Amino acid sequence: MVPSSAQSEIGADLTTLSDHLGGKPWFMGVKPTTLDASAFGSLINILSCPIASPLKEHLSTLENLTAFCERVRERYYARPALE
Repeated sequence: MVPSSAQSEIGADLTTLSDHLGGKPWFMGVKPTTLDASAFGSLINILSCPIASPLKEHLSTLENLTAFCERVRERYYARPALE
């Protein structure tokens, strides 16, 4: 399937987001901000969608963004230990 123009633009945006994050744990440095919350909301919807797509495929190759999503999940959505 050939990506649409919108998919190409969003793919480029994902790459730019990845470049901005670089090796930092959070987009603005050492602690999470509302930017991280907004980015996570968008990224996790692409990653966790059960339907294959060019965007999901591209995002899966951006290791720092997938690690970022895991970091947010572990920090804010970790399941509590069984008692």
